[in-house]
Amino acid sequence: MGLIRDPTHAETVRRAGGIPALGDLADRNSVARAAAGCRAIVHVASVPGGPEDGWAHDRRVRVDGSRTLARVAGEVGADRLVVGSGYWVYASSPTTLSDDSPLDPRGESRVNFEAEAAAFESAPSGVDVLVVRPGMVYGDGAWFRGMVEAVRADGYPMPAPGTNRWSLIERSDAGRAFARVVERGAPAMPTWRWTTRRSRSGS
Repeated sequence: MGLIRDPTHAETVRRAGGIPALGDLADRNSVARAAAGCRAIVHVASVPGGPEDGWAHDRRVRVDGSRTLARVAGEVGADRLVVGSGYWVYASSPTTLSDDSPLDPRGESRVNFEAEAAAFESAPSGVDVLVVRPGMVYGDGAWFRGMVEAVRADGYPMPAPGTNRWSLIERSDAGRAFARVVERGAPAMPTWRWTTRRSRSGS
């Protein structure tokens, strides 16, 4: 089941093998109708936003959406809520990320971090919250595409010497990672990080 606000997006969900359900995260009743009968709910909804409005629009979808979905999960009898976040909630580090890596969420990553917390705080008893922090997702439909197009056209600004390294994950691999967490994730390990085996230099 895939929640859509615009009926014209229904075919996109069908092509991915899902069933479109019309609703809006701001309308709790429509979300509950869409989630009826689901055992798990995955929250990856986001909107184009930016610091101009203090990320207010993004927070309404990401953070308030987490609260809504956590409560709806309890209402419809779902036993888990999986919240998509990102690895940029961590501080920059030249080493491999682990459970002990320091956090330093900023900007949009701060919104993702708040969405994680909102889910944990709002989930009723019986609903497990699991968080997925993938590397930078690339592939058709990912925001990374805009960066690639900029590089091919006029170039892309790179801070300092451009030796920063990014951990990437292809869109379909990210989808499989989320599916695995939905099916096999356990509350004893609530946070999952997914990426490819190798990082890529930004230079």
